[in-house]
Amino acid sequence: ALIALVGLRVWQLSSQSAPAELGAGANDRQRVRHVIDGDTLELNDGTRVRLIGVDSPETKFSRRSDGKDQPLARDAMEFARRAVEGRGVRLQLDNEREDKYGRLLAYVWYTGEVGGDELMLNEELIRAGLATALLRFPYSEPMKRRFREAQTEAKAAKLGVWSAAVSAGNE
Repeated sequence: ALIALVGLRVWQLSSQSAPAELGAGANDRQRVRHVIDGDTLELNDGTRVRLIGVDSPETKFSRRSDGKDQPLARDAMEFARRAVEGRGVRLQLDNEREDKYGRLLAYVWYTGEVGGDELMLNEELIRAGLATALLRFPYSEPMKRRFREAQTEAKAAKLGVWSAAVSAGNE
């Protein structure tokens, strides 16, 4: 019975649909008007986008803060600004399309400055140690694996939220 359950779960994960592109074609770009914080953006059309699977430190303006910036909140916001503010991005959707605040949930892809590679903002924030991976939500397993790997890299390198200085400040 256990083997059957494991087999069923493996089949479910492997047959899970891939995240969908927003818009009619894969090359549709949305312009980012403003980075609100490390994990939330506003598009030119006013749509607010919450990065799937990412939790960046809260700024003092967040409902979840105590009126002060959490350590690295501004760094996460600046990282996102440099990457996408005023630029065209490609949005990729997954199982859930909106959060409880009505924000669009998406993976945000942008063109990197070095080499022109397409990078995922969600993953790059985690890799830089400026956000942690949120793995409890129902989004694709391949993306969760990517985020786990990025977080493992950041932890091993003691970057950002995983650095000794930030850890010491939270004790």
